[in-house]
Parts: sequence; C-alpha cells; structure tokens
Amino acid sequence: MNTFRPSGYSTKTPTPLVSPLATNTSIASAPVITLPGFTFTSASNSVIPIRFVESDIRQSHSDFDASVWVRQAVGGSVDLDGGSTTAGQDVPSNLERVRSQIADAAKKSGRSLDEIELIAISKTHEAEKVRAAFDAGHQIFGESRVQEARAKIPLLPSSARWHFVGRLQKNKIRHALPLFELFHSVDSIELARDMNRIADEEGLHPRVLLEVNVAGEGSKIGFAPDSLRAEMEMLLELPRLTIEGLMTIPPLAPEAEASRKYFSALRDLRDQFALQFQVKLPQLSMGMSDDFAIAIEEGATLVRVGTAIFGKRTPARLRDESAPG
Repeated sequence: MNTFRPSGYSTKTPTPLVSPLATNTSIASAPVITLPGFTFTSASNSVIPIRFVESDIRQSHSDFDASVWVRQAVGGSVDLDGGSTTAGQDVPSNLERVRSQIADAAKKSGRSLDEIELIAISKTHEAEKVRAAFDAGHQIFGESRVQEARAKIPLLPSSARWHFVGRLQKNKIRHALPLFELFHSVDSIELARDMNRIADEEGLHPRVLLEVNVAGEGSKIGFAPDSLRAEMEMLLELPRLTIEGLMTIPPLAPEAEASRKYFSALRDLRDQFALQFQVKLPQLSMGMSDDFAIAIEEGATLVRVGTAIFGKRTPARLRDESAPG
C-alpha cells in the first residue's frame, strides 16, 4: 500500500492515502484537513488522491498551498504530480458543489440564500480558470495582489466583479482603487487614512470592510477588537470611505467547528458597533474553503472560497507570490 507520512509524524500503522472527496475520515487519529482536487505520484508512479494531515494549513489572506508543504513534509519520498486534478474544465462542477453547500448551510441556519454572496478567490489562478467560473454564471472574484490583478482583470469580461482580499500596501493604493468594488482587509487606521486621501485625489468612494484579529494572534494582521472600538469614530469620519462591515480569519484548526466561536464573536462585535455608533454594518466577510458552512451558520454574508473551486494554486505563480503585492 502506498503511504503518506508527514515529517515529524509517526504511527505504528502505515497511513493510507484517502480520497480528498471523502469526509469525516480520521488518519491515525491525527488532525485531518480535506483539500479537494489534489493528486500525488508515488515512487511506483501511481497517481493517488490524498487527504492532508496538516498543522499549518492556512495563512493570513491565503488558502494553504499544498504543493510547498508536501515537498517539505515528505522530504521527496512522494512527488507532486505535474498538474492539478481540478483543471479549468472541472471548475463549473466544483462551483456547483460549493453553491449547493452554501444553500445547505443557509437552509440549516434558517437564512435566505439571497443574504450570502460567494467570492471565488481567483488569486494565483490563470485567467482560463476564472473564465470557466464566469461562463458557469459566477461574477464575483477575489484577488490579493494588485500587480496580478492588473494583468488578469483585462483578460476577463468587463461584467466580472472584483474584490480585494489581500494586504494592501500603501504604494499600491492608487492602482487598486479603480479595480475593486470592495476591499475586505482594511487593517489599520493608517491604511484607512491613506485610502481616504488617495480616493479624494482620484474622485473615488471605496467600499471597505475592517479586518479584525478576533483571536489576537500575533502572526495575523488586523484591528484588535478593543483598538477598533477606540478608533471606530475616527474611521467613520473619513468622508471618502464607506465602511460596510467586518472581516476576520480565524486561527488554524483541524476541524471547521473550531472556527465557530470566532465567527460568532465577529458577529457580536458588529452588532455592538452598529448599536454603539448608530451605523449600519451589513457585511460579515468570514469563512473560506474549509469552514464557510460554519461561517454561514454564524451570519456570514460574504464567504471567500478558492481551493474548493479552482483547485491548488498554479506552481509557477507561487514563486511570484513572494514578491510584494
């Protein structure tokens, strides 16, 4: 039997490779994360879909990149297959599956499907995949690097809509403002002021969400809840910005259910701010490929899903992503 063992992980029983489409499967009692659409070639040249045993699957503003981690984890004993099982032709069926899961989560929580928008996170994916999603009826896409977006957006239909989901650098604000209809990740009052100033110079009115580091993780950016409360009035006074709500990325967890308390905390914070500052904050951006159903149950209005739609990131673009956005 072909086996997959992360470095530093040992078990008396060989760890089997399990289909990524399987659910609720435990591999030797280790935390298991499912990422659809990945295959790997074993030493015997057989191509096998797998599930991931992973300890660091998600980073701020990004879906986990399996290719980099697997190369490090297995030390070369298993090599990545040259391509993704989720090619452009698979995007429509993946998209339909995600839409169905969103509908199920909305029904479970007694919410209208009209209250929830899916942001297909297209960062690092080639324009052909994005077009496949567009042709399947999806219009809203998320990018995290201004440089990549400037090259990609002209290749897609003009009716496609674009959200910015990455960390926006000061020197990219002027380029970014005309491209995106919503910025999910305003993470400091300094960035908000810079956006407001440049928007005034350009005659624009950006719509923004404020990113909140609900869990207080040192590795994540975003407003601490108490800091945001103290600065909210100043943010609301910026005349060019329309603040529509809040966004968060919860800590990594082996089970999606562990994210629930962070999603509910963001919802509660939004409700408190709406009452305290007498302002409407209708949007809650929370939930990604592994936990968007839980986020919907806790009130998400925007879910950011990439891997489950487009598959793993394109390796050639991964090298570029280390450059400033």
